[in-house]
Amino acid sequence: MFWTGVAIGATAMYFFDPQNGSRRRAVARDTYERLRPTVTARVEAAEPTIRDLRQRVREAARKVPVLHVIKGGKQDEAPEHATGATHNRPSIMAGLSETQLEELTRQFGEHDRQAWNTLTASYGWTTAQADEVWRWFEQRPAAGQMATAA
Repeated sequence: MFWTGVAIGATAMYFFDPQNGSRRRAVARDTYERLRPTVTARVEAAEPTIRDLRQRVREAARKVPVLHVIKGGKQDEAPEHATGATHNRPSIMAGLSETQLEELTRQFGEHDRQAWNTLTASYGWTTAQADEVWRWFEQRPAAGQMATAA
């Protein structure tokens, strides 16, 4: 965040310099107008490839077992053959966004219980609900175990 502010400030100083700012803005405007058609054409030419890549990434993500355990539905069950047992996902997790799931996964991975409690409190969870989800994370199979078993 700090470096973003520094970059924005430096850019503003460069373009709004009282002595050379108007010349710099004119050069930037001319360069933009000169390059815009080329950039636009290349972006348009790349769109089919980008769409294809996006679809391939989605298909590959669906095949990753750990994503099936973490995401979706009222409860997710890991396949019995992969884990030796099924682990019901706590119902409180059904309303979470992908970003929230990623935050929880990261906090659990760091074993930072204080940050976990702060995060789950921001979701409006009780301590008991946070504890239940923490225990679920402890009991779910590790990604490496699932990949080798599947």
